Amino acid sequence: SSGINAEWPLRPGGCPDNVVANFGVTEDPLYTYRVFGGTIADSDKVPCVVRECIEYLQQPCNLKEVGLFRRCGNANELKQIKEFYNTGQDIDITSYCSHTVASVLKTYLRELQSPILTFESYPTLSHWSDFSSDVQKSMCKKLLDNIPQVNYITLRLLIMFLHEVARHSDVNKMTSENLSLVMGPNLVWPKNTLTTLSDVKNINTFCQFLIDNTHFLARETNSISVTVPNTCVGPTPIIQYEDYDELQEKAAVANENAAGDTKGSEESEPTR
Repeated sequence: SSGINAEWPLRPGGCPDNVVANFGVTEDPLYTYRVFGGTIADSDKVPCVVRECIEYLQQPCNLKEVGLFRRCGNANELKQIKEFYNTGQDIDITSYCSHTVASVLKTYLRELQSPILTFESYPTLSHWSDFSSDVQKSMCKKLLDNIPQVNYITLRLLIMFLHEVARHSDVNKMTSENLSLVMGPNLVWPKNTLTTLSDVKNINTFCQFLIDNTHFLARETNSISVTVPNTCVGPTPIIQYEDYDELQEKAAVANENAAGDTKGSEESEPTR
């Protein structure tokens, strides 16, 4: 099988050369790895900052956080985390609150030198609502088939996770529409021009379309590395499934078990 590599890249500190190259190099010796403000290299690995943020945020206790991705994290902690990643220092992302980690993920995507959906897709996505439903489906498949492999596997992991967040919207209040409002502008933007309000609305609509229709993220070879939630703290095991339906079933069981362990320890928040 030519499936996606099951191994995650390590953090820059202690990475082998071929993985360090994934993060780019700047002239500033302090910022050797340039995770934030860098590029996604042409490889088969999801960037470590994306993987580590999602590993933490997918824990059942974090999925239930009201306003996840909408609420801002701590600005000083965000700055600290960025510096840790950019200088290759060890970091325990689980020691920060979920809202700060969600802000880290959004910031990473927003500060990429080129968007995960690529500059080339912007003209199409900025007019997304102008097309009929049938045309949108055809264009979506073509667009996703044309983005680089590492962009695709990173986008797929992100959207699958956002779909899971939306599934808990009765608790966290983050529907697919709400998620698209805060995530859409971080997935694509124009290269040399300003984004108009109309363009942003179209891009957000496309983002919601993906979150609601994850089957469009399937390719002929669609195995992907994922983690199944285990507890609300500590590392989670990395498991590879060839079929995403099988993953969903196993993850659902794991979520239910973990939710049972934490039931009664959470405080409810009013709807906003």
